Amino acid sequence: MPFQDWSILSENEIIAVFSFTFILSLALVFFTIPLTINFCYKYQILDHPNSIRKNHKQSIPHLGGFNIFLGLFIPFTCIAPTFSLGTFKYIFLSMFFLLVIGLWDDIRALNPWLKLLWQLFVALIIVFFSETYITNLFGLFGLDDLSTGTSYVFSVFLILTIINGINLLDGINALSASLSTMLGCFFFFWFVVIDQHGLALFACALCGTSIAFLWYNWSPAQIFMGDSGAMILGFSISYLTLSFLQTDHDLINSESKFAIFHAPNIVIAALILPFVDTTRVFLLRILKGKSPLIADRNHIHHKFIDAGFSDVQTTFILLSCQFALILIAIGTVRLPYLTSLILLSACLLILYIGLGFVIKPEKKSSVSSPE
Repeated sequence: MPFQDWSILSENEIIAVFSFTFILSLALVFFTIPLTINFCYKYQILDHPNSIRKNHKQSIPHLGGFNIFLGLFIPFTCIAPTFSLGTFKYIFLSMFFLLVIGLWDDIRALNPWLKLLWQLFVALIIVFFSETYITNLFGLFGLDDLSTGTSYVFSVFLILTIINGINLLDGINALSASLSTMLGCFFFFWFVVIDQHGLALFACALCGTSIAFLWYNWSPAQIFMGDSGAMILGFSISYLTLSFLQTDHDLINSESKFAIFHAPNIVIAALILPFVDTTRVFLLRILKGKSPLIADRNHIHHKFIDAGFSDVQTTFILLSCQFALILIAIGTVRLPYLTSLILLSACLLILYIGLGFVIKPEKKSSVSSPE
């Protein structure tokens, strides 16, 4: 049963709560995925390699989002303090909505604009009902405190960008789940350090869920997370990102030694892969006179696959670059804001140019991987 308040727990008991949450999330996803795989094969709910943008050669079950939802929802609601459940009810309600629309899209392809409208509905729930939104940009673009309307717009835009960014990255085995694991670990340790145990518990469940899913999604994949799973992971990361910015602003106001003065730089670095890939692909589609929501094969991971890299190699390279940028952003938080941003941008440009030389188009694809 959930306990009443974190304050009644000793340090060792808090560690035990986190450990149990991680293990329960991991075990729940690990042992239920085989059931989902069998269900998908029985009822032929499979992702078929029927498009040029899909790399896998065999039909694969793609309802992993159901297991991801279970791994986040059940451990948290069973373990979190009872007073936290009211705050998080909007989070899990939003995740349930994304699960429903995502499973619908996985089974019967939906109009992408309808899916975007549903995501907007979910984003508004978080901003207006859970009151999780950006109130300050910490000097980014010369902006500090935001008006209420601007705050809502920025927050909704960020939620939609991250949800779709993680979804669009789910084009090769393990990439989205690996990125979610890495970001989940970052947020977990951050929220533990600043004693935000409820948020740390949610991030802990995200880590356990993502790691367990990776076991079945690693090449050769036995299951895909589908749009349902990718949107839930993206939503979870967006919620933790907004919470990170909110809590850090409070730390700055209270002059805490844990305050990070360039928090947006860390967010940019932590999410640079989905940010850059989504922006680049959308612009290319628009310049070609196509809808930005129509799927194609222009994602950065597709370029790596077409250049002859395997799923594992591509995931390792992209996540290594992502991790390096996070370390650079963290290492420059005490520098002047403009200096920090210029250094981060310069490193990103160097990495982008370097990767451009690595993925030369004349190489031939020699591996298979999922969309």
